[in-house]
Amino acid sequence: MSLLRPIKSFVEGIDVLMIPMEDLYNIADNLQQSLSEVMIMALQEGIWPESLVRNYSTISAEQQISIIKSRVVIVGLGGLGGYLASLSARAGIGNLVLVDGDAFDFSNLNRQVFCTSATIGENKASVAAKQCSLINPAINAVVWETDFSIENGMKILASSDLVMDGLDQISTRKTLLSISSSMNIPLIHGAVRGWSGQVSIFLPESRIDFDHIYPENSSRSPVPSVLSSAVAIIASIQIQEAIRLLCGYPLPNMNKLIFFDGEAISFHKVNLSSGI
Repeated sequence: MSLLRPIKSFVEGIDVLMIPMEDLYNIADNLQQSLSEVMIMALQEGIWPESLVRNYSTISAEQQISIIKSRVVIVGLGGLGGYLASLSARAGIGNLVLVDGDAFDFSNLNRQVFCTSATIGENKASVAAKQCSLINPAINAVVWETDFSIENGMKILASSDLVMDGLDQISTRKTLLSISSSMNIPLIHGAVRGWSGQVSIFLPESRIDFDHIYPENSSRSPVPSVLSSAVAIIASIQIQEAIRLLCGYPLPNMNKLIFFDGEAISFHKVNLSSGI
């Protein structure tokens, strides 16, 4: 592509061709194409966009293109969901569907990354979309200012590659998994309480569901205690698994529950197919 004028950068001791973001903006304007389309063109030539160049060598240009082309749904934009959205944008995920009917209040300030004194009273999904666009201007963010339900679930998840669970209600999680499985869409679950939390990957071909994690009569306090540090750790693990899935890597944690004990700072894995 003749308009590309890469310069050399240095990552992991290796010279890599990089194109400044300002040049990408200008090329997008000249070609009347989206920024994400121009970023993909550059990567196809082995030239890394400046905003993504530090991903080089950890993932390939082809894998980065897959990430940019992906469509990821995040349901719940509070504690986990806020970090999931921010990290997704920084990884270069090109299409985000953000779902939450709730608004920020002062009790969210201790753990929800997009909650500030300036966003109190604003819808969580809308705020997340605005902030993600500032992090990654190439992103296409679709906002649903509503709660996920049986009635709207299939429409929300349409054409998506992956669903991320940022919910705090077990019943809604079960609805989300039921619909995503019926649509052949993988789901990455995360949950946090106190110092600790858990992550699990549900693939459509798996027979594992939330009944393997939450007993039928289990319930959760409507106002659980949650530390921001635990939220950030669990969301980071969810994103690690999401990137591996979108890049086509093996998923050794499939059908397992990864439990993080935040007091002991240790991880435990449970094989869900054998029961907890």
